[in-house]
Amino acid sequence: QLDVSVIPFTGFQIGVDMLWQQPRLDTTNDAVPYASPLVVGGFASLGLLDGDLEARVEWVHEASRPADLTGSTKIPALTRVNALVSWFFHKNYGMTTGIRDLGGDQQYWRNYQYESNVFFVGVRYRW
Repeated sequence: QLDVSVIPFTGFQIGVDMLWQQPRLDTTNDAVPYASPLVVGGFASLGLLDGDLEARVEWVHEASRPADLTGSTKIPALTRVNALVSWFFHKNYGMTTGIRDLGGDQQYWRNYQYESNVFFVGVRYRW
């Protein structure tokens, strides 16, 4: 696994992470269903108003993966993108809103589609 994050200038941060794996079942040595051999993700974050306002884009890409024990059925690769904005109205408390899974409906499990363009609102706490 690899995780790298840099702050090229004040208020801006970018990062990337990567996981490569070949998980196998102990008893049969078959590939673990739905476990992607390669997962790559990242983010870009821009902080404004001394860090009280943050805009962030996150993404993750999962390579094609087996959908059964034999590995004969594959689920296609998928890429998910999220966009969010957070505002801290107090030293410790804030709110966040955004959209998860921008774009089209993608399949994670066989016959299960991710809901796309899901709007969310939440609270944040920082210490």
